[in-house]
Amino acid sequence: MEKLAKKRTYLTLAALVLGAAILAAAALFDWDSLNSYTAVNNSSLHYVRAVVVRVEEQNLERDDADGALWLGTQALTVRILEGEKKGGSRWS
Repeated sequence: MEKLAKKRTYLTLAALVLGAAILAAAALFDWDSLNSYTAVNNSSLHYVRAVVVRVEEQNLERDDADGALWLGTQALTVRILEGEKKGGSRWS
């Protein structure tokens, strides 16, 4: 009987330690990270103003879900209005 009581005491103690470890892990986990996603660090990314000079080519089609939207790609020549490349033209 004494061996059974000792075994039960060890099992109870092991369950308490395991439970405390799970609670500690849950408390230390960064739960806020589940609701945020950062694919790329773009903190140094900035945009400058430009004017479209010419549409070189385009591949556009109306969106099936919303006919007011056009989806696709365009290659444009733009005149850059500010920044270190100001005044230049760029085709992209």
